[in-house]
Amino acid sequence: MADFRKASQKFEKDLPEAYATFPKWDEINMGWQQAFTPITIPDTPENFGVIHGDLHTGNWLIDAKFENNMDLFDITAIDFDNAQRAWYVIDIGTVLFTLNEQLYTSIGLNISMDSYNAYFYQFKRWLTESYAERYGSAIPEDDLLQGCRWRKDFMYTLYSYTIPYIDEEDSVYMRQYCKFYESGNMPTC
Repeated sequence: MADFRKASQKFEKDLPEAYATFPKWDEINMGWQQAFTPITIPDTPENFGVIHGDLHTGNWLIDAKFENNMDLFDITAIDFDNAQRAWYVIDIGTVLFTLNEQLYTSIGLNISMDSYNAYFYQFKRWLTESYAERYGSAIPEDDLLQGCRWRKDFMYTLYSYTIPYIDEEDSVYMRQYCKFYESGNMPTC
């Protein structure tokens, strides 16, 4: 993700006409993302550029460099149909929020909150430290929270708009998500 951010910054400088063809976050689908909690990070080239926009775990391919050794691996992002000009923290926030959502429901609620905290915060520390080392500077915690909140709002808005158009049986998870979101108790990251 840090390398993608660097490449995006270089892309904006080297190919400004091509860069401008990517939609801004508030131009996609009649500006539906404007319903999200506003991000207060300045939209300067340091913070804002072309992002993947949907970097959940289903949009990665992981390739171990050596068989049976997952300590050394490459990750390839796929499915760039939501690429847009927005804040870089949205991509890292999406990764963290998606993991948080999966761990919270499978470990936190079913096994132990201590186990959930251990898994999630270890991964968060690994991801943010690796990102900072690769990029050359750390992500401020408040910026990271805004990126996670963006994904949380994304899913809530998507589900809220989708529920009326699908069968009740198919919308069970979406309804549970929206109810949890509306309770104010859903973790962000």
